[in-house]
Amino acid sequence: MASLSGIRRGLAAVCAGAIMLGAVSCTSSPTASPSPSAADSVRGAAAGAVGSPGAAPPGTGTAAGKPGTSAGKAGGASTSPGRKSAAAGTTATVKSAVPKVTVTPLPAAAPQHSIPKDSQIKDTPALRTSILLTGCSRSASGWEATGTAKNSAAGASTFRVLVFFTDKYSRVIDSATTEVVVKAGQTHGWTARQKFKPPAGTQCVLRAVRKT
Repeated sequence: MASLSGIRRGLAAVCAGAIMLGAVSCTSSPTASPSPSAADSVRGAAAGAVGSPGAAPPGTGTAAGKPGTSAGKAGGASTSPGRKSAAAGTTATVKSAVPKVTVTPLPAAAPQHSIPKDSQIKDTPALRTSILLTGCSRSASGWEATGTAKNSAAGASTFRVLVFFTDKYSRVIDSATTEVVVKAGQTHGWTARQKFKPPAGTQCVLRAVRKT
């Protein structure tokens, strides 16, 4: 049978190892002798803590047995690789309403008098700086255009002025012609009028100017 001092030294060593592993807490009495059952429990606990193969080393915790779990959470990475985000790959289809366009046909243009053809019109563009259109208004019997004629020549000149009357869509609906005699170096007014029923928005266009 082992001596009492030997048993105490053995228990002290076992307790020291068990305390380091956190397995048990030991107290010893310098006078009392441990019972065989208490000594056997301490020895068994120490042996299981120190000699058990596969036990986790101190401070490692259960995370050491699960490689990849902490790494998967680091940096915001998903712990479930292969799971697609609910928003990923979603395509939103937006249908825009097509406005309904209603096309209203224009009313027919009805000239009330004969309109000169382009082949019949004689025009001198250089005179446009001397013959000006200054007014366009309703007359007692239809519509009229007014303007001025300036003669820069050394003698008197007669100017022939052709005016087109158009509707608000710029379609020719009638015309008027007038002649004005202007002395040398003077400016004279002129009026070209036509008897017709003018539509709303009637306009005047200086179509041609020439000397006679």
